Amino acid sequence: MLEARGFKPIFLIKILQTAKPSADAIIWAQILNTQANLQLHTDKTEAALEIWQQAQKYYEQAGDKMGSLGSQINQAQALQSLGFYRRSKQQLEALTQNLAAMPDSEIKVSGLRSLGLALHAIGDNKSQQVLEQSLATANKIAAKTQLSSILSSLGKVASDFQDPEAALNYFEDAQTAATNPNEALQARLARFKLLVLSACDTATGDDRAVLGLAGLAVKSGARSTIATLWPVKDKAAQMLMTRFYDQLRQPRITKAEC
Repeated sequence: MLEARGFKPIFLIKILQTAKPSADAIIWAQILNTQANLQLHTDKTEAALEIWQQAQKYYEQAGDKMGSLGSQINQAQALQSLGFYRRSKQQLEALTQNLAAMPDSEIKVSGLRSLGLALHAIGDNKSQQVLEQSLATANKIAAKTQLSSILSSLGKVASDFQDPEAALNYFEDAQTAATNPNEALQARLARFKLLVLSACDTATGDDRAVLGLAGLAVKSGARSTIATLWPVKDKAAQMLMTRFYDQLRQPRITKAEC
């Protein structure tokens, strides 16, 4: 990897900014795309966004339209991760016409899913329609590796739209369509509106997760999690959780209020 050779993302960007366009543009684009993915997976989302912007320029220099589109989709997903949902939506909507004119492909599937997620995040009811288009396209081209994530997204939208039966069906289909254990775990966890981790120190951070077991649960797909930051005595925990669930059964009381 580049970092193993002493390259840091910021230095790499500066080098590429001063480099002259050449026949090696596609190679630079691919290197940058790989570097951005590494940054994203280490929670350095802002750095990933900047690198994908550079990758887009190199893909365009190389005349690779699919690569450029993929970089723009990745930028939109990074913006979502940073909480800039409206900017993400604007970027994806600008790509919608290009996506509509494109032949069915995995890039098109990914673009439609990203647009659906951005629309849902800002409360736009068109999100379900766009996600269904993504699912239909994925089924048409047999993009099996994307089916589980699309179905999970549809399940979350259905749940937020107060349609629990449809949501459960989507989550079950997502688990069936999963191509790896992590996807299957995410689909199982997504079925629960609330995951309670009432044992000791379940929200205490470590090197793997800032919020410990609770952080890993949320990252793996749990929609809401209750956890502890200190040791808990069994009797006290029993009394607290009994009171909590009694309150949770009451109408019009939120989880936070309980």
